[in-house]
Amino acid sequence: MMGNIFDTVKAEVQVVDVINDYGVTFDRHGKGKCPFHNDKTPSFSVKGNRWHCFGAYIEGGDAIDFVAKMENITPLEAAQQLAQHYGIYVDEKKPTDISQYQKDKRLVTALENWVKWAQQILADTFRLMNDDMVNYAPKTPDELSQAHPRFIAACHLRDYIGCYLLDELIFADFVGKLAFYNELESEVDMIVNYYRQCIIHEEPVRHKTA
Repeated sequence: MMGNIFDTVKAEVQVVDVINDYGVTFDRHGKGKCPFHNDKTPSFSVKGNRWHCFGAYIEGGDAIDFVAKMENITPLEAAQQLAQHYGIYVDEKKPTDISQYQKDKRLVTALENWVKWAQQILADTFRLMNDDMVNYAPKTPDELSQAHPRFIAACHLRDYIGCYLLDELIFADFVGKLAFYNELESEVDMIVNYYRQCIIHEEPVRHKTA
């Protein structure tokens, strides 16, 4: 089952070891330069077994997310690559049939409710980022280096949310929805926190002059 390899790799692989393997180093304050964007000042750090980049606003994840992003591969391929690299044995035989999960109506209902909620919050965030791409866009090339954080976040995440996460949830069957929950629940939570912060601290919109 897909959740098996993800849970096993996350439990046995330290994200800092994976990051070091890719040549990212940290200063005495525990900060490093992010490998995913032009990081002029160190904004990349590790807390617990997760990495974060405050320069890319809410960018972050676990060891699997890091490898998937670095190699431009799927999370499953990244988990398999890490398992092989670190000599982790994963029994990928499907344990009890997925039908056993489906027989528990409470679990099925809970999953479906989470999927509906996730679809709504992702759609709301996607619409917010569409607006932010317009409302917070730099007016001149000189402003680009000091672009508003919400414009930067929209550049990084709008297409990922709208073209990947939402599509995955909308068109997934039951097995796909369960796999999505196992793999990406933490990322959805991060997006939710970002959306709520934007709403709570809503700023006056910078309307463009004609």
